[in-house]
Amino acid sequence: MQIRNGYYARYKGRDYKTKDVYKGENISIYSEDISDLKLGFEEYQTGKYRKVLRKSELETVYKVTTYARYRGHRFVLMSAHSDEVTLTQVGWQDPPILVVVHLGFNEVERAVFEKTVPIAALDKIWVDIQPVDGFPAPVESIINQGRFE
Repeated sequence: MQIRNGYYARYKGRDYKTKDVYKGENISIYSEDISDLKLGFEEYQTGKYRKVLRKSELETVYKVTTYARYRGHRFVLMSAHSDEVTLTQVGWQDPPILVVVHLGFNEVERAVFEKTVPIAALDKIWVDIQPVDGFPAPVESIINQGRFE
């Protein structure tokens, strides 16, 4: 199972990982596909490619968050390995800190809690896709594209 979280941008019909979506008019998109060099990407690290574009060159920019319902509460699903997943909760509000502690989450840094559980212990998994910065929502889902980690 591949888990996707973070920001993505669609350029020339393909979805790429991005970040810093709220900083100015330019945005960097990232790839690990060497064939993207033909689209003007530059290698910035061995096997990793980047292209800086004006936001107006992009079809859409959106945020992906993968959630899981565990024991009746919603958590961000951060990673999956074999038959286990890592759930994360940031902050003390939703669900409340007492619930998070009661469910056996460990505080890995201030106000960040994690727990690894069997996939079978989850009630539900879903992906939320939200357009950002005034861009339209992506027409089709990225769930089955298999391009991201």
